Amino acid sequence: MEGCRVSAVPSWLLILVLLVLPLLAINPSPEDYAWMMRLNRPPWLVGLQVWTPLLWLVIYAFLLGSALTTWQAEANWRLLLAYPLLLLLIKGHTWLLCRTHRLDYGAMACGLSWMYGLGLAVKLIGISPSSAVGLLPFLLWSPVEIWSLWKMRSMNR
Repeated sequence: MEGCRVSAVPSWLLILVLLVLPLLAINPSPEDYAWMMRLNRPPWLVGLQVWTPLLWLVIYAFLLGSALTTWQAEANWRLLLAYPLLLLLIKGHTWLLCRTHRLDYGAMACGLSWMYGLGLAVKLIGISPSSAVGLLPFLLWSPVEIWSLWKMRSMNR
Protein backbone atom coordinates (compact mmCIF):
# COMPACT_ATOMS: atom_id res chain seq x y z
CA MET A 1 0.00 0.00 0.00
CA GLU A 2 1.43 3.32 -1.04
CA GLY A 3 1.56 6.24 1.43
CA CYS A 4 -0.13 9.59 1.05
CA ARG A 5 1.52 11.81 -1.57
CA VAL A 6 1.85 15.15 0.12
CA SER A 7 4.70 16.20 -2.13
CA ALA A 8 2.18 17.18 -4.85
CA VAL A 9 1.12 20.09 -2.62
CA PRO A 10 3.73 22.80 -2.04
CA SER A 11 4.89 22.69 1.57
CA TRP A 12 4.27 26.42 2.08
CA LEU A 13 0.62 25.99 1.05
CA LEU A 14 0.11 22.99 3.30
CA ILE A 15 1.66 24.81 6.25
CA LEU A 16 -0.37 27.94 5.54
CA VAL A 17 -3.60 25.90 5.57
CA LEU A 18 -2.55 24.18 8.79
CA LEU A 19 -1.98 27.57 10.40
CA VAL A 20 -5.08 29.32 9.07
CA LEU A 21 -7.54 26.61 10.16
CA PRO A 22 -7.05 27.23 13.91
CA LEU A 23 -7.43 30.96 13.31
CA LEU A 24 -10.79 30.34 11.67
CA ALA A 25 -11.89 27.59 14.06
CA ILE A 26 -11.96 29.61 17.28
CA ASN A 27 -13.67 32.94 17.03
CA PRO A 28 -15.78 34.57 19.70
CA SER A 29 -19.37 35.41 18.88
CA PRO A 30 -20.04 39.00 17.76
CA GLU A 31 -21.77 39.68 21.10
CA ASP A 32 -18.87 38.33 23.14
CA TYR A 33 -16.36 40.22 21.02
CA ALA A 34 -18.37 43.43 21.49
CA TRP A 35 -18.27 42.82 25.25
CA MET A 36 -14.48 42.49 25.12
CA MET A 37 -14.12 45.67 23.10
CA ARG A 38 -16.15 47.62 25.70
CA LEU A 39 -13.76 46.69 28.52
CA ASN A 40 -11.75 49.45 30.18
CA ARG A 41 -8.08 49.27 29.29
CA PRO A 42 -4.94 50.89 30.68
CA PRO A 43 -4.28 54.23 28.93
CA TRP A 44 -1.02 53.02 27.40
CA LEU A 45 -2.86 50.05 25.87
CA VAL A 46 -5.61 52.21 24.39
CA GLY A 47 -3.03 54.10 22.33
CA LEU A 48 -1.45 50.83 21.26
CA GLN A 49 -4.78 49.30 20.28
CA VAL A 50 -4.65 50.90 16.82
CA TRP A 51 -1.49 48.89 16.10
CA THR A 52 -2.72 45.58 17.54
CA PRO A 53 -4.01 44.10 14.23
CA LEU A 54 -0.69 44.90 12.54
CA LEU A 55 1.21 43.47 15.50
CA TRP A 56 -0.73 40.20 15.29
CA LEU A 57 -0.25 40.07 11.53
CA VAL A 58 3.51 40.30 12.13
CA ILE A 59 3.32 37.61 14.85
CA TYR A 60 1.36 35.28 12.54
CA ALA A 61 3.79 35.93 9.66
CA PHE A 62 6.73 35.06 11.91
CA LEU A 63 4.92 31.91 13.08
CA LEU A 64 4.39 30.92 9.44
CA GLY A 65 8.05 31.58 8.68
CA SER A 66 9.07 29.57 11.73
CA ALA A 67 6.89 26.64 10.67
CA LEU A 68 8.31 26.75 7.15
CA THR A 69 11.93 26.79 8.32
CA THR A 70 11.16 24.01 10.80
CA TRP A 71 9.71 21.88 8.01
CA GLN A 72 12.72 22.59 5.79
CA ALA A 73 15.12 21.69 8.61
CA GLU A 74 13.28 18.54 9.64
CA ALA A 75 10.19 17.29 7.79
CA ASN A 76 8.58 16.00 10.97
CA TRP A 77 4.76 16.00 11.12
CA ARG A 78 4.63 15.88 14.92
CA LEU A 79 6.84 18.95 15.12
CA LEU A 80 4.85 20.72 12.42
CA LEU A 81 1.55 20.02 14.19
CA ALA A 82 2.93 21.85 17.22
CA TYR A 83 2.26 25.09 15.33
CA PRO A 84 -1.51 24.71 14.83
CA LEU A 85 -1.70 23.66 18.49
CA LEU A 86 0.15 26.83 19.46
CA LEU A 87 -2.28 28.87 17.37
CA LEU A 88 -5.24 27.12 19.01
CA LEU A 89 -3.83 28.07 22.39
CA ILE A 90 -3.19 31.65 21.26
CA LYS A 91 -6.68 32.09 19.83
CA GLY A 92 -8.18 30.03 22.63
CA HIS A 93 -7.35 32.59 25.28
CA THR A 94 -9.38 35.25 23.46
CA TRP A 95 -12.23 32.82 22.93
CA LEU A 96 -12.17 31.75 26.59
CA LEU A 97 -12.05 35.34 27.79
CA CYS A 98 -14.96 36.35 25.58
CA ARG A 99 -17.00 33.24 26.29
CA THR A 100 -16.65 33.33 30.09
CA HIS A 101 -16.36 37.11 30.51
CA ARG A 102 -13.52 36.40 32.95
CA LEU A 103 -10.30 38.33 32.42
CA ASP A 104 -8.40 36.06 34.82
CA TYR A 105 -9.29 32.99 32.71
CA GLY A 106 -8.06 34.79 29.61
CA ALA A 107 -4.82 35.79 31.34
CA MET A 108 -4.20 32.23 32.56
CA ALA A 109 -4.90 30.78 29.11
CA CYS A 110 -2.58 33.38 27.59
CA GLY A 111 0.08 32.32 30.08
CA LEU A 112 -0.42 28.70 29.04
CA SER A 113 0.06 29.61 25.37
CA TRP A 114 3.22 31.52 26.27
CA MET A 115 4.64 28.55 28.22
CA TYR A 116 3.84 26.21 25.32
CA GLY A 117 5.46 28.65 22.86
CA LEU A 118 8.54 28.90 25.06
CA GLY A 119 8.79 25.11 25.27
CA LEU A 120 8.48 24.88 21.49
CA ALA A 121 11.18 27.53 21.04
CA VAL A 122 13.54 25.65 23.36
CA LYS A 123 12.92 22.44 21.41
CA LEU A 124 13.53 24.24 18.11
CA ILE A 125 16.87 25.75 19.13
CA GLY A 126 18.57 22.41 18.53
CA ILE A 127 16.72 21.73 15.28
CA SER A 128 16.56 25.13 13.62
CA PRO A 129 17.67 28.23 15.55
CA SER A 130 15.99 30.49 12.96
CA SER A 131 12.70 28.70 13.65
CA ALA A 132 13.10 29.44 17.35
CA VAL A 133 13.78 33.11 16.52
CA GLY A 134 10.52 33.12 14.55
CA LEU A 135 8.65 32.59 17.82
CA LEU A 136 10.21 35.66 19.45
CA PRO A 137 7.56 38.22 18.44
CA PHE A 138 4.89 36.05 20.10
CA LEU A 139 7.07 35.33 23.12
CA LEU A 140 7.81 39.04 23.59
CA TRP A 141 4.23 40.28 23.11
CA SER A 142 2.47 37.60 25.10
CA PRO A 143 3.75 38.73 28.55
CA VAL A 144 2.57 42.26 27.74
CA GLU A 145 -0.85 40.85 26.92
CA ILE A 146 -0.94 38.74 30.08
CA TRP A 147 0.04 41.73 32.22
CA SER A 148 -2.55 43.99 30.56
CA LEU A 149 -5.31 41.39 31.03
CA TRP A 150 -4.33 41.03 34.68
CA LYS A 151 -4.33 44.82 35.07
CA MET A 152 -7.73 45.10 33.35
CA ARG A 153 -9.31 42.83 35.99
CA SER A 154 -9.27 45.64 38.57
CA MET A 155 -10.47 48.17 35.99
CA ASN A 156 -13.55 46.14 35.05
CA ARG A 157 -15.10 44.92 38.30
